Amino acid sequence: MTLVSPWSRLRNLILSWGDWLSDRVSLAHSSLIVGTVTTGLVLLLQPTGALQPLELLAFDQLVGWQTQPYSDPRLLVVAITEGDLQAQQRWPIDDGTLAQTLQTLQQYQPKVIGLDLYRDLATPPGSRALQASLAAPNIIGIQKLPDPATERVLPPPTLPRDRIGFNDFVVDPDGVVRRNFLYARLPSGSVYSLALRLALAYLGVDLDPGPSVPSPDPRGPLPLPSPLKIGQNPLQQLRPYSGGYARIDTTGYQTLIDYRTALVAEQVTLSQVLGGEIQESQVRDRIVLVGTTAPSIQSAVLTPYSATTPTNPYEAGVLLQAQLTSKILQTVDQQQPILSFLPLWLEYLWIGSWGWLGSALVMGCYGLGSLFAGGVLAGLSLSGLSMVAFHHNVWVPWVAPELSLGLAMVGMALYRAIYTSFHDVLTGLPNRVRFLDALRYRLQDSNQPDPPGVAVLFVALNRFGLVNDTFGYGGGDRLLIQVRDQVKTYLHPPYTLARVGGDEFGVMLPYNPWDTSSQQVIQLAEAIKHCLEQPFSITNAKQSVRINTSIGIAFAQADGTYNAEDLLRDAHAAMYRAKALGRSHYEVFAVGLHAELTRRMDLEFDLRQALDRNELKVYYQPIWDLRLQQLAGFEALVRWWHPQDGFMSPSEFVTVAEESGLIIPLDQWVLEEACGQLQLWRSKLGPDLPLILNVNLSTKQFSGGNLVTSVAQILERTGLPGHYLKLEITERVAMDHEKGCIDIMLALKELDIQLSLDDFGTGYSSLSYLCSFPVDTLKIDYSFVSRLTQSDADRIIVKTIINLSHDLGINVTAEGIETQEQLRILQQWNCDYGQGYFFSKPLDAAGAEQWIVKG
Repeated sequence: MTLVSPWSRLRNLILSWGDWLSDRVSLAHSSLIVGTVTTGLVLLLQPTGALQPLELLAFDQLVGWQTQPYSDPRLLVVAITEGDLQAQQRWPIDDGTLAQTLQTLQQYQPKVIGLDLYRDLATPPGSRALQASLAAPNIIGIQKLPDPATERVLPPPTLPRDRIGFNDFVVDPDGVVRRNFLYARLPSGSVYSLALRLALAYLGVDLDPGPSVPSPDPRGPLPLPSPLKIGQNPLQQLRPYSGGYARIDTTGYQTLIDYRTALVAEQVTLSQVLGGEIQESQVRDRIVLVGTTAPSIQSAVLTPYSATTPTNPYEAGVLLQAQLTSKILQTVDQQQPILSFLPLWLEYLWIGSWGWLGSALVMGCYGLGSLFAGGVLAGLSLSGLSMVAFHHNVWVPWVAPELSLGLAMVGMALYRAIYTSFHDVLTGLPNRVRFLDALRYRLQDSNQPDPPGVAVLFVALNRFGLVNDTFGYGGGDRLLIQVRDQVKTYLHPPYTLARVGGDEFGVMLPYNPWDTSSQQVIQLAEAIKHCLEQPFSITNAKQSVRINTSIGIAFAQADGTYNAEDLLRDAHAAMYRAKALGRSHYEVFAVGLHAELTRRMDLEFDLRQALDRNELKVYYQPIWDLRLQQLAGFEALVRWWHPQDGFMSPSEFVTVAEESGLIIPLDQWVLEEACGQLQLWRSKLGPDLPLILNVNLSTKQFSGGNLVTSVAQILERTGLPGHYLKLEITERVAMDHEKGCIDIMLALKELDIQLSLDDFGTGYSSLSYLCSFPVDTLKIDYSFVSRLTQSDADRIIVKTIINLSHDLGINVTAEGIETQEQLRILQQWNCDYGQGYFFSKPLDAAGAEQWIVKG
């Protein structure tokens, strides 16, 4: 016994699972599974934060592509620049200067003024003047975000709490500001961001915070409604896994910053305001934001624009306040939603759809070129859709679906490569490689619980080529699928059904050589044979096709002395023996079959060489005119003298030639050799030599497609007129290729060639089609002629054929005449021609010429 290694067991387990899956799920449906699995992997990866840096980078690119090239006319930024600091000679600027700035701005009647300056401590001189200026109701100040634990908010002097906004920008892990903190509800009251305070004051509306909800943490912020509304306009709240984010702190009510433009508002400097260099139109009814833009103050932050402006990547905080204030105003005034994102379920569906698309692309594309083009097109489509969505204020993940698309394509390509390596794509069955692999494992496994014997059935479909010729390859494919389904109904686990060839199936079954299970295997073969003899419907029309099978059976014990290749070879040899015995048979392998198969392979090799070495000869058997008692012609017969084995009977090598495809060049060689010989006799003995040359045509000639052209070329090369040639077609060939055969016959008649229907009476349905075939001669099979003197039934059949043929205007040739009595009977019934050993055995060219000379 040979022990199977753990690796082999694992490999067989994986492949067996693949067989089970492919038996239930088609390759097309597998693409859906692969797309779902890869999507699941991406969705599991997403919460870890591994994709967040790439998603945020994509967000930055989208922001850069979607910016508007104009500023918001409702805003004015009073920027404290480096020049202003140098002019003031101090920082922070004193309260008096700030008070003067506010007084100058108030002269032009702004709607609201926002101080983006921390002023919780007095900076004299001028503190009283600043307190007086801050008393104006349109002044809103800023403070750092309060600590929820202490709720400590230090307002600028004299500013009430309802006119204070906190710094609302949240810095992402990469240092870029993409979101803002709009609102939070604390136990002692609500707090607003500076931008939200400014927008509400400008619009003259209030915030709808929704109903109060108890907090699980008495010291923390209270739960918030979603969405937060300004009037009837919602502001979508950022969730922990929104858009491309993963595992972020979303305390309070956060939103994404929908950057309007890099230059969001008109700017003037502090010095211009103090110097009276501004116009009333720049201030009246606007929101005026006062803040520093001087780089030395270090109040600037990174924004999505930083990726496109590497020389000056930072933006002042006051400009960020202007960005969000502008967007809130736009949301309410112009009914344009603030930058939002998909619901979580829709985001998962979005990512999954690209995974399914990627696997479907691999299924639909053949060749690396089309696959690459499809992948590029899908990637560009994803990018385009993401840009369109962003243009409509919706941020959808870009990296996650791209990753899902790529992983699905790679995964499906690998699965398809593995699948096609071990499975037949059409039927979904294991292929020859996988069948041998499973058979090899079964033969080697000594620990299997089933009986130690292995049986292999080799099932071959007969006349499958005719189905393809008649119904096309689509019809042949449908037939193979139906055959698979029919065979499966007779199989019970454990078994392996595989497609091991074009029209060949293999079945592996366990059996016990010490009980009756071997007989059950034979009964199974008999059942499969009978079920495949039933009609199959492979077209939409009410037309069915019948096939039959040849089945070979081979048995082996799993003792390590028999390998898989040999066992399949033996089953294959048994199948060939079953086919040789006649259609719809099964045969159990015997030792002699191996030698026979080897002999057949050697014979095929030698026959190929014989054609090249001129070892073949054409012999001529005389055909006698029974009425005129004279020579009517010859039948050309091929003979082979093997270098080692001597004379080789045609019954030995013609079958091999047909199965190997050598029959076509062999037939063409015989035809040209015989035509050339008759033309030689005509030139030598007289052009009016009244002889007809009969040459046989094989089945393969009628499926090759160029028979008529080939015959015409041979007649032209040899110079033989067509009416001296009679081509013999067997009755079985005519029946198997009925429609195509009639067309070819008519084309041959155009060449003035005579036609003979050979072996007449041995086929089926011949009489119903006889009138359709444009034949000149019927040849009565020797099996009827040989029994003329012993069987009344055969006498009646032969006489009927002769009378029927004459009534149809067809002459008759009886072959196999060996006795005087047979000849007498045939002459009595007015048979036209005869041939057989009674007249002469087949002769070489010299002997045939002597017959002609003697007359």
